Parts: sequence; structure tokens; C-alpha cells
Amino acid sequence: MIFVSFKTNKSIHPKRNFLNERGIVLIASIMLIIFVAIAVLGTTMFLVQRLRHTVSKENNARLIDLAHAGLHGAIYMYRFFDQGAPNGYFVLGPVAINANDSYRLGASPADLLMVNTTVTTAPNSNNITNWRLQNATNSQAITIDRMVVTWGNAKHLRRIRIGGVNVSGSINLVSPANVNITNFTLDTTPSTYVADLRFSGTGNIANTTVDIQFIMTDGSSKTVRISPASKNFNFTLGSTGRITGTNMYRTIQAVYNAATGRIIDYDETNTQY
Repeated sequence: MIFVSFKTNKSIHPKRNFLNERGIVLIASIMLIIFVAIAVLGTTMFLVQRLRHTVSKENNARLIDLAHAGLHGAIYMYRFFDQGAPNGYFVLGPVAINANDSYRLGASPADLLMVNTTVTTAPNSNNITNWRLQNATNSQAITIDRMVVTWGNAKHLRRIRIGGVNVSGSINLVSPANVNITNFTLDTTPSTYVADLRFSGTGNIANTTVDIQFIMTDGSSKTVRISPASKNFNFTLGSTGRITGTNMYRTIQAVYNAATGRIIDYDETNTQY
């Protein structure tokens, strides 16, 4: 009789295999958790960035609206006072709309200098008269330091007079005449200063154009054609919109023509008032 002996393979351990499977499941679970966490973080960051973009976009729109409000408010004030006072004017500086929103109006002295050429006359061959100067604001005085006068014929410039005052002294200059005048201040009281130029020599000053560059004491300047007469009667004004708690701002600058009652130029700038 033959006896066959069967040995059990003791290398097979069900318990150990079970532990291995649990380890694999645990690792997979951890990886899944990490993946989900990354996905949630990415979504959160996207939503935060989207929210920031939305808030920034809304703030930019608010800032532009505030800057617009400043410009239109100043122009309305100028036109209102222009009806009854010697001339119109507006107030510079900050204006609070509410606890968070505000705008600030600003301009250089040259921007504030208004030169009215609508009634300029040339009564004879030697004189350009009745052009007028005024300050567009009652917030600050502005001072003219120098004037550069340019014309197109052989005549000589002999005198510049503003508000009845000879500001040039005795001169005899050809074009372009750079005249270091006695500083003339346009104060904050609404006033109009009538001015004239006197020439000598051959030719007729009425038959050519006459331009003046006004250079203010701060170095700012503006050039105006004073003859022949035209609807040239402008001021330039900037308005900066601000929101409390942010470092954001936006500025709009506009040129307003008081003779036509229209904004003739309009642009956004990086200047902060």
C-alpha cells in the first residue's frame, strides 16, 4: 500500500494579503483626498481671482463715474455763476460724495487762464484791442510771468497793456517777441481784465494772425491766437475719482469752451489731483 503525503503550502497567508489590500486602499484614498483638496483649492483660487476681478472692474467704473461727476459739477457751477457775476468760476479741491466716494478737481495756472478772443478788434493798423483775460477759479490766484508774442509781418511790438496797466514797459521788438512783463496776477475775485497790444512800423496788423504764449510763474504755459477774433475762450480742468480704502484712482481731463458752451476735448490721464 502506497501512502501519499500532502503538505500544506505555508507561504500562503490570507491575513497578510488582506493587510496588503488595505494598504493599497489607504494609499489610494489618501491620493484621492489630495487630488480633491488640490481641485477645491484651485476652484477657490479661481473664484477669489474672479471676485477680485469683478470688484476691480466695479471700482474702475465707480472711479470714472466720480471723475465725470467732478467735471460736470464744475462746468455747471461755472455756467451758473457766468449768468450773473462778472464771469463764471468753479471751486478747486476735494468733494466727498459719501463716506467712501470722492473726487478732486485740479488744474495748472495755465489751464485756469482764460483768454476771451470773441470780441477782439483791430481798430487801426497798429492795435489789437479788447481781448480779455480771466481766472477760471475763485480758489487760487494765477500769475503771468512772461509773454511771447508772434505775428506775421514786419511791424514792431511797442506795448502790452492788461487791465489798464502797461506791463511791458517801453519795448521795440520784432516777432517773435519774448517779453519779460511785470508779473500780472489774476486774483480769486471774479474779474475780467481787458488787454491790448500796440505795434508800430509798416504794414497792417489786422492783416495777419497774432499768437501769444502765456508763461505762468510755475512754468506752465498756454498759447492762444488772439487775432483775428474767434470763439477761443477755454479752460482746462482735471477731475480725479477716489474710493476710500483703495489706492486706485482715475482722472479725466477736459477742455471747456465758454464761448460755445461745449466740451471740446476730453481724455483720461495718469495725473492725480
